[in-house]
Amino acid sequence: MKKNKINNKILLIVLTIVLIFATSYIIVNTFAIYEESVTTKAGERLAKWDITINNTTMGTNTNTFALSSLSWTPSSRVKEGKVAPGMSGSFTIEIDPGDTEVSIKYDITLDKSQLTNTAFTITSIRETSLGGLVRTGENTYSGIITLREIGLGYTHQIVVNLAWANDDYNNDADTEWGKVPNNTIAIPVTVHLEQYDGTALTPYVPPVTPEPEEPEEPQEP
Repeated sequence: MKKNKINNKILLIVLTIVLIFATSYIIVNTFAIYEESVTTKAGERLAKWDITINNTTMGTNTNTFALSSLSWTPSSRVKEGKVAPGMSGSFTIEIDPGDTEVSIKYDITLDKSQLTNTAFTITSIRETSLGGLVRTGENTYSGIITLREIGLGYTHQIVVNLAWANDDYNNDADTEWGKVPNNTIAIPVTVHLEQYDGTALTPYVPPVTPEPEEPEEPQEP
């Protein structure tokens, strides 16, 4: 009788150990399958994002910097290497998507208030590589770099053209600006980058300023 009890206890212990090992095996394998599934799904969602602007890597989606490398257009009326009212020039913003793996939407906002000399005016802003730049705000211009363009190695070149008006009424300001050695023009620019979701760009419509009402003529008594 005692022998049977001992045998039953041994059998029970063996079965318990086997059950523990079997349960552990199932848990470990289940976790491994779950972990593999999560890793695969995360890997499928994570596309590469590697964008530079004027050869500078963008650390965040929104970056602010100053356009200061103004390229002047030579004039036959001004000595080479010098600038004067009546000349024009341009800034270039180059957006290079590198090997980014999603389509990109970008918004470029210019702070025109920093053009303290009123003789300097921005005459046009355009994308020269492929076109398609859209004015989407008062001082904001937007564009899209498609996945196809990225695959073909295209970059977007946004050229900001600027003119220095030859205005006799602005001579004092022009003179003060010219007194500063190696003076340059700097325009703060904010570039916002995001993954393009397929939504069409909406052109900006300037608000209509109502014309002042003409005063009513006094009525004769």
